[in-house]
Amino acid sequence: MGLCQGRMCGLTLAQIIAAERNVDIEQVGYYTIRAPIKLLSLGELASLVSRGGKQ
Repeated sequence: MGLCQGRMCGLTLAQIIAAERNVDIEQVGYYTIRAPIKLLSLGELASLVSRGGKQ
């Protein structure tokens, strides 16, 4: 997924899939948001360990 994790294009993609398959959008469904909900840089992730997190 892209930077928005599908929040911007999810509905559009579901509509395209439904149209290509010639089915109602309800049959295609809508995805659920997956982690990461908020992007982290590697530096941010690394700082969690250096602040006392488990390795």
